Amino acid sequence: MHVSEAGHLISEFVISLGLEWDADDYENLSNSIGAFRFSSFLALIESKYCSGDKIDTDGIVEAVHEIFRTYIQDVLKTVSQRRTKKASRTKLESDRT
Repeated sequence: MHVSEAGHLISEFVISLGLEWDADDYENLSNSIGAFRFSSFLALIESKYCSGDKIDTDGIVEAVHEIFRTYIQDVLKTVSQRRTKKASRTKLESDRT
């Protein structure tokens, strides 16, 4: 994952938790990385934003659900709608013949 994409997701996650996002700190950290593997991406989130007494489990769950709704669920919904429209067009075309 490109560091700018990872930064965007992490910033949304951090803000969803009610914490302050420090873009300069992230930029300094990411300058040495170049690209994130997913496991490294999760390790960063866990160690920097989810450790200690910073937040509670319910806050983490809600933030993850928010990211899921924003990025995954909307994409799946769009793909499903496109497939349904395509299937409807195909059925209409076959009914005409």
